[in-house]
Order: sequence, then C-alpha cells, then structure tokens
Amino acid sequence: MYVFADPAARAGLRRLLLCGLLLGCAPAVAQQPPWLRDQGPPPVFPEVVVSADWLESRLEREDVVCVDARPSAAYQGGHLPGAVSLPMEALPAASEAVPADFGARLGRLGLAPGDTLVCYAGAGVHLDVARLYWRLAEAGATRLRVLEGGYETWRDRGGACARTDAPRRAVDWDVPPDDAVHADADFVARRFGEPGCEILDARAEGSLSTVELIETPDASWRRGHVPHSLPVDFHLMVGDGGVLPSPEALRDMLERIGPRRGTFVDTAAEFIVYDDGCSGRGALGCLLLRMAGVGRVRYFRGGWPAWSVGGDRPVVRIIEAGEVLARLCAGGRSPADSLPPADFLLLDVRTEMGFAGGHIPGGVRLTASQMGDSLDVVLRRHWPAADPRRVPVTVYCWGTTCIRSRDGGTRLARLGLRNVEWFRGGLEAWEELGEPVHGSTLRRPVRPDSLRNRPVPERTGRKR
Repeated sequence: MYVFADPAARAGLRRLLLCGLLLGCAPAVAQQPPWLRDQGPPPVFPEVVVSADWLESRLEREDVVCVDARPSAAYQGGHLPGAVSLPMEALPAASEAVPADFGARLGRLGLAPGDTLVCYAGAGVHLDVARLYWRLAEAGATRLRVLEGGYETWRDRGGACARTDAPRRAVDWDVPPDDAVHADADFVARRFGEPGCEILDARAEGSLSTVELIETPDASWRRGHVPHSLPVDFHLMVGDGGVLPSPEALRDMLERIGPRRGTFVDTAAEFIVYDDGCSGRGALGCLLLRMAGVGRVRYFRGGWPAWSVGGDRPVVRIIEAGEVLARLCAGGRSPADSLPPADFLLLDVRTEMGFAGGHIPGGVRLTASQMGDSLDVVLRRHWPAADPRRVPVTVYCWGTTCIRSRDGGTRLARLGLRNVEWFRGGLEAWEELGEPVHGSTLRRPVRPDSLRNRPVPERTGRKR
C-alpha cells in the first residue's frame, strides 16, 4: 500500500476527506483509489487459452479432445484430428438451462467430464467458443481450454487437418450439472447490491470505460438494467482480429471497472454477468473473467428478458434533468413548488446539511442508511396514496461524482420498489438547466418566471 511520506500531504488528504464527509460527498460504501487499496495476494491465472504448439504436443493423448463449435458444414470441410463437432444448434438455447440429458448426449459423443476439452471455432469467433465453453462448464466439465486463434491459426501453421469423422467410444458423463457457474433470476434477485457480489451488464457497446458507458448510456441500459449492475463492453476487450488479450491485460481492464472515476469493483467478489438472453455476449464476459483470475463467475443466461418479463422484478433506468423537469411541470405545476409531486417519488439521498443547503423543489430527504427504517414513514407522510411497487421513484444526490444515488436506488430496489430511476446528474444537472433550487440562500434565487411550459431541453452529451 502506498503511504504518503510527506506529513503535509497526509494532513492535506485528511482535510480533503473531512470536507467530503461534511459536504455529504463521500460514497455510501467506502472506496479507495488503487494506490491506497490493499491489493491482497497476486491473482492466480488459470490455464484457459492454449496455443497450437501446446495442443500439438498433446493431441495424441486419449484424454485430450478437441470440440469444434463451428457449423456442421465448416466441420465437414476440415477440422482438427479427432475433433468432436458440437455446433451452436446442438447446444441448448442460450436462455435455457442445461437439460437433464445433456451430459448423456456429451457422453455418447465420447466426451468425459474429466477430459481436457479444447474448444475452438473460426478465427475471431469468440462468442461461439464462449457459449460452448460455458455450456460444457455448466454440464460439469472441469478441464476446459480454448485454442488460441481457432481453426484457421491451426491450419495456417501447418497443423494436421481431417475431413472425415472419427467417432469416439461412448462413455458415461457421470457428474451432475455445476450449479455454481450459472444464475437464474431468483438468484440474482437475492444477490444484487449485496457485499461480495458484482453484476455486469454485457449488452453495452462503445467504450472500454464503464464510466463513459454510464455517462452516455446506450438505449438498452438507459431504458432498464438490473439494480446495481454496471455496463461493460467485453467485445472491446478482445483485440483486432479476435486476438485474446493476456490474463494480465484482462485483469488490468477488470480492475478499472466501476460506477465512477476512482471507484472500482471488488475483484475478490462473486461476479454475475448477463446479456440480452441470446447473443452470447455474457458468455464471452464470463470466459474473459475466468481468464483474468476471477474465482467465482456465474452466467445469468436468461439475461435481461428473463429479469424484466412480467414486471415483477425491480428495474433501474437512467433519467435526465429534462425528464425530471417535465415531470415537475406536468399538469400546470410550477417546478418551484416545494411540495412533493403527487405522481412520482423524488428522493434526495444527501445528508441533512447538503439538503438544507439547497435541493430540487419537491424533493424529500432520505439517505440510503435510513431507508430500511424510514421508507414507510416517508411514504405515509408524503405519498399516502402511492403504490410504491409501481410508482416511479427518482433518486438523486450531488451529481456525477457522487454515487449515493446509485446506492440509494439499489437499496430501494431491495426494499421492493420496482420502478427506480437513477437521476445521476443530480443537483448539478438541475442547476445547469437554470431551474430553481429550494431552501438555499447560497445558490441562485428561485426564478419567478420558471417557464413551466417551455420545451424540455435536449441532452447535450456533455462529458464530465
């Protein structure tokens, strides 16, 4: 752990932390920048990806079996010697559990759970390999590998290829499915927001930075995601041409994932990855996490469709300042009205000092630590006719550098509220609209000409 040698620097750091606590800026869960975190023992990287040289030296062994994930026609056109064809259409559907007879089907193909099963597909086609890898892991296989570069790399380096099938002797697949590598919606509902659990949304696209994906969320994540999950574009972790990065590089990318700059996931936690239920992007994420040395990884294969179906599980969506303004102006209401709005909950999760210094008109203070004891009291007092399971609840704090609103939204979801809105821009974004701030003599005064009927401002896409 890095230690400041200069006493003045240490004193300055203490003053900075004290100011953050007084202003209510400190996160609900203590986090440290990487140079102050106890990194613990170095990660252990399991052998997941193997080279063509590694495979060539072991290909004659009876317990080393190649498994071809390509379509059947590609397999017939040429495959690794002794390879077993197991294309995507032969696997259970992406969102389905492994059926009871899947292990028996693998055994009839000559695969045994204790064999070293080397999965491969075409060059750069890692979604198919990841889906095959994780299905075999779910079935109970314990010695799984991925061939680096796939079939084309093997062929181009002069590796032996075959065009005829070489059926293997059928064996007993004598182990049950491994329940520790998958999750269903009920499991996720029990675990989200709990210490020691990190949930990653693999639907994201466009950036390696989780913070950038949160700042400019794509449509799917904005419309709804599992509470406390973080968007991650695992595709961008794979290099040009489908080259898999080193475990060390993957670990470095993993340790940079977090809800804001300077706040990171716990790499010792159990990770749950989900996607759209059909693309296999989540399986790729699970494979990369395992390569990075994460010991506990689960694939929520049903993904977002399984979570959101029926509307019975909590959903968090991103809301912008313009949407909050439109809500407050609905029905002729003035945004300067200090009474709580009737049709949605507006909760300020900052400290009492921060709230008294200025808040969005109509906002009610309720910190995350108070929600378990005081939520019912707040609802009876300010929203007696509201159905908390259905009515939207908008949560905000200072702004993008404070994640109290994220933690508060997660807490509300765990308490049974289903329609949670994360107003990440918070008071900062509200003031940028030029709108009134209630209860403050330090900020700009309440404007009498609040322009309640003006058009809702468009998002500027401004990066912070």
